[in-house]
Amino acid sequence: MDETYTFKRGVLDAAPTMLGYLSIGLTVGILGVSAHLPIWFIVGMSIFVYAGSAQFLMTSLAASMAPVSAITSLVFLVNARHLLMSLSVAQKFSHQSLPSAIGMGSLLTDESYGVFASNHTNTNITVSWQHGVNVSSYLAWIIATFVGAFFGQFIPNPQQFGLDFALVAMFAALWYFQIDTAKVITTRRLIITTVGSTVLIYLIMAPFFGSASAVLIATVIPAGLSAYLNAKRPGGFV
Repeated sequence: MDETYTFKRGVLDAAPTMLGYLSIGLTVGILGVSAHLPIWFIVGMSIFVYAGSAQFLMTSLAASMAPVSAITSLVFLVNARHLLMSLSVAQKFSHQSLPSAIGMGSLLTDESYGVFASNHTNTNITVSWQHGVNVSSYLAWIIATFVGAFFGQFIPNPQQFGLDFALVAMFAALWYFQIDTAKVITTRRLIITTVGSTVLIYLIMAPFFGSASAVLIATVIPAGLSAYLNAKRPGGFV
């Protein structure tokens, strides 16, 4: 194995992800406080849930006093796409121990998977390198949400800065890059399925969960669907 693909290099390769987490994590923390969630709860979500999309959703639903069963079900639905990503990574690192595999899968996100996807053709990437990517991104997310929650206490109306639009902007970007990183699969089937399901799911969910949560759900599900369709193609990669 190539010695250059070390834990330290994984940390360095995750630098763009960590910078991205800084802005989104700050927003999660600030909006969490504005929704009257305690700081310990906001940081706890980052530690135990560690999913920006799910945390935005939990914040929105908790603020509207949604039942725990609804929150749990929707968070599971939003994070279900991680199963595809974890299976893909597991195939690359099939030789690692069970504890290592569990740790790697638990800390895998859309962004850290993106770092993996851009390097997966290199046969020299190592388990330590992927752990470096995952762990550094995880710590950056926790720190960012804590800082956002702490300073969010001193921002009386965060919506005036347009922070509530961060959810829409983030998932619009995720939707675009899901298409782009799937080797720009311009097949009519993929485009029609993804766009059509996005619009349909949003229209169904918006009356029940509000616009913000509907945008989140309507973006994540088609993203996972497009990844699945890409994997089914000859030479496709999840």
